[in-house]
Amino acid sequence: MKGNVKNAGDMSSISRTNLSTLLNFKGLGVFQNDKLIGWFNEDESKGYNYITGNVKSTLIVIPCEKKEKQHDIIGVEMLRTNVKVTATMKNHKPHIHVDLKGEANVADVECQVNLQDPAVINMLERKTAADVKEKMNDAVEKAQKTYKSDIFGFGEAFYRQDVKRWYKMKRDWNRIYAEDLTVDLDAKVQIRRLGTLNNSYMKQMKH
Repeated sequence: MKGNVKNAGDMSSISRTNLSTLLNFKGLGVFQNDKLIGWFNEDESKGYNYITGNVKSTLIVIPCEKKEKQHDIIGVEMLRTNVKVTATMKNHKPHIHVDLKGEANVADVECQVNLQDPAVINMLERKTAADVKEKMNDAVEKAQKTYKSDIFGFGEAFYRQDVKRWYKMKRDWNRIYAEDLTVDLDAKVQIRRLGTLNNSYMKQMKH
């Protein structure tokens, strides 16, 4: 992934340039004050894009429950996401809550599974949401603990929530972000359709 997270850690200006990110397999470059300070791997890059609402279509691979072969997987395509970032204070410390809601379809099935069973769809929704949440968490941890750079624009959320409070934190924001800020992540995914798949379970029953 080629990324331009320009001035991501520089909070001297609240205006934020829209970030444009191009996916490939190399990862996202993390910039601070126009300087490349590190890289996100592919999963962390996806987590970043989930949080910033830049995901338009991505495939999530779910291992089959009864995996007999290496390629026994179910592919879930995330079609669209809606992300809400809320800034609050908890116990006198800054807190961010990221709430992601996604719509997906089942894009590929390489094992025996009954896609007509609502319990199966619910299972896929839970596992897809867990995968999304794990990637978001990986991105937040790397940005906070390793790079200490607010590439997500969480400072802007505090600015929108309480301008006066933000200006009290602004000068020391890089330290506050790295040391004091807590982040909660929630993800919920609904599978709306099954793409163009034939039901693998039904196909198996015909043989």
